[in-house]
Amino acid sequence: MLKIKLELHPFGDESRKQTLGELDIWNKGTGTVTIGDYGYRIDENESVFADAIEGEGDIDDWRRDNPGFLLVWKALDDYFSREDS
Repeated sequence: MLKIKLELHPFGDESRKQTLGELDIWNKGTGTVTIGDYGYRIDENESVFADAIEGEGDIDDWRRDNPGFLLVWKALDDYFSREDS
C-alpha cells in the first residue's frame, strides 16, 4: 500500500506540522504480472480555506512499470475529474 500524507509545516517548522490529508492506494490483488488493479481513498480535513473532501475510487489496468508518483497523480486526477468532487 502507498500512503501519501499532505502536511503543513508553518514557516518550515516541522515541530508544528499538521496533517491536512492522506491518500492511500492499494493493490486489489487482481491483474497480471505486468498490469495491476488498484483502489484508492482520499481524505482531506476541512480548513478555513476549503471544505473537507473524501472519496474512493479504482484505477484498473494500470501498467506496473509506471512510476509510483504517476499512480498518485492518476488517483488524484480520477478523483478530481468527477462531476461530484
